[in-house]
Amino acid sequence: MVTDSPYDATDYALRPAAGLVAGLLGAGVMLLPLALSGTQGSGVLHDVLISAGDGGNRVLRLTGAAPAPVVSGSAVHAALGAMLGLLYAVCQVRRPVSGLIAVGVSYGFTIWIFSGLVASALGHDVWGTVRSWPWLVACVTYGVSLALAAAWSQAQHKAMAVVPLD
Repeated sequence: MVTDSPYDATDYALRPAAGLVAGLLGAGVMLLPLALSGTQGSGVLHDVLISAGDGGNRVLRLTGAAPAPVVSGSAVHAALGAMLGLLYAVCQVRRPVSGLIAVGVSYGFTIWIFSGLVASALGHDVWGTVRSWPWLVACVTYGVSLALAAAWSQAQHKAMAVVPLD
């Protein structure tokens, strides 16, 4: 493979285990813009967690144990955050920090688009919530937090430059 990058194409910016942790932390950071956008006791954060919890509780009702929707919604949110962090980690190779940030922003925007598609396909009434500006800001915040974790990881683990054999 011929590449003009000074990095090995198989050298990831973030290790998979670190991607899981970064995804969990990013899911927590993602809740901040949602919490700041709503009023006391309601708003986008409450709507998102309740909707995710209702979906999770449908499955848990089959087993006879269904916790409060906010609790199960938080668990679903954390699990999705971890899975998307893992996906980011196994797909993102080393790049300059500006490239990582650009990929993080586009990753967050892509999550925003797909969350709207999933919400509308499932017929949830949360579709209006996930198409809102606070949800867009939260998704982009999540993507940027993953990019910052990857940048920090790159700074901790210096890569060796690859010299082409021409």
